[in-house]
Amino acid sequence: MRRPRDHRAAAGSVRLTAAEIRSVMAAQEVLLAPLAHRGAAAWCRTANAAVRTLLGGDRAVFYLPAARRANARSSAASARSIVFVRDLETPAIASDSSPVPIVPSSDEFTANEVVAYPGLVEPLLPRIPMFDRLAALGATSRDEMLGADREFYYKSTYYREYLSRIRAFDAMILSVDQASCGERSIASTALLMTFHDRERGPRFTPRHLSMLRLLYPSYRAGVEGWWQLGAHVEHFGRSLDDTGLAVALVDPNGRDVHNTPRLLQLVAEEPEGSILRTAITGVLQAPATAGNVRGGRRPLPATPLSLIRTRRHEYRLRAINLNGVAGFGDSDAAWTAVIVERLTSFAPTTVTIAAALGLTAGQTAVARLVANGRTNAHVAAALGLSPHTVRHHLENIFLRLGITTRAELAARVHALSAARER
Repeated sequence: MRRPRDHRAAAGSVRLTAAEIRSVMAAQEVLLAPLAHRGAAAWCRTANAAVRTLLGGDRAVFYLPAARRANARSSAASARSIVFVRDLETPAIASDSSPVPIVPSSDEFTANEVVAYPGLVEPLLPRIPMFDRLAALGATSRDEMLGADREFYYKSTYYREYLSRIRAFDAMILSVDQASCGERSIASTALLMTFHDRERGPRFTPRHLSMLRLLYPSYRAGVEGWWQLGAHVEHFGRSLDDTGLAVALVDPNGRDVHNTPRLLQLVAEEPEGSILRTAITGVLQAPATAGNVRGGRRPLPATPLSLIRTRRHEYRLRAINLNGVAGFGDSDAAWTAVIVERLTSFAPTTVTIAAALGLTAGQTAVARLVANGRTNAHVAAALGLSPHTVRHHLENIFLRLGITTRAELAARVHALSAARER
């Protein structure tokens, strides 16, 4: 196997052409603007294309870990929060076992390989502290990062059986580390890597390294800006929790990234909670009403309204565009807070249940709670009965109504709500 040529020449002596400088500036604009894209995956994909084109690489990949607290531990679990995007037209998808968006591409850079990466590279770290070196260099070539350890690296199992198989034969690397997170690892380091995928073909030169170093300040600013947004979202979520309102925070991709305790409670209490979940996303496509004005401040963005009815309750949902009013910046990629209010309860009364189903007072009390999803233990505690008495009431209810399951009982009780509405 042919080993990549050493191109560790001093890049500072290279003079770029006017056209190259213009190309560098165009790539800098992309790297500086994560919030101008609809989420991290879209930004990573655009950045991949810009840097790969500038450097003349065959492929590019972008690892973007989520913002981490200073006391967060490096672990496989935290590595799963990484956004991994390859330079392809295929849209990002989420694997079944992980929230990691992964762009699939035939048999290379598969989900399994991405998940396996930390374990494959770890055996090299005692000899080659790669992440420490990447943090110190910022913008570098693989050869420059390896230094005197090139021979050891290119003979390693990691290079021969992993990098060679995915055809990553030559690399230019931009990296930013979350230094406050303790030990450096893939879970704390953002990496944008451009590769040549032919073993015997073009290689990156000191000229390419000069252009890469010009990109580094923009790359660092973009990545750290994204991490700051992540920290802001976390802080803003805690502030929403303190309001006591039922609120869902939705990112520009329509993903539910934070639910307040009150919203979780509403969903838990609603037998048709999935309807609420669907409505939270659906309200974002609703026609907008006029914005509100508060205290002489600029008007809030338009607030789409939606009324949702289940068999038990009526809800009002209002979506508020947070861009420009909550520290989320101004762009077409909108962060949204969806506020959920429960307006009316259509639950049938005790009298209605007793009259319609022919139950005793004790049976009716048990039937109402069981229909709302409560267990026998919960029913016993709520009514001050023994579990044996609750079970006895439930058996008599089933016998009287000619049913055999709790689901059938819930359907019979909730049907009284629907009949009452008509």
